[in-house]
Amino acid sequence: MNRLLLVAFFLLIGSPARATDYDAMANKSWAFMTCAAFANGMPNGGTERDRLFEVGYSLGKQYMQAVFDGLLPEQNDKVPTWYEFPTKNADFAMGFIWARSFDVFKDGPEKPEDTFEWARGQFESRNCKYL
Repeated sequence: MNRLLLVAFFLLIGSPARATDYDAMANKSWAFMTCAAFANGMPNGGTERDRLFEVGYSLGKQYMQAVFDGLLPEQNDKVPTWYEFPTKNADFAMGFIWARSFDVFKDGPEKPEDTFEWARGQFESRNCKYL
């Protein structure tokens, strides 16, 4: 029995989890990008925006490059829709995804003068500072 558990353990460790890792990469990228958008809407949020954007961009670019290299399917229901982008240029795709991250403001306040507080509240409630 112990031998069977040992074999199962090594098979589990040695099994490829590439798609799962890439799926997590795309989802983390989206979390970083939306948090960067919220930081962008906050007064003095530039430093946090830059930090979150850089990580989100890097993760997303790696994911997109894996798709372009044929390592992953072009359509994947485990990642945000924006990561199914019809181009072969990861930088261009990430620019589009960055623009889409500002869609979070569609659910924002009706009055523009309330945007700063709303963005700060979203940033805090989504625990963006812990990313």
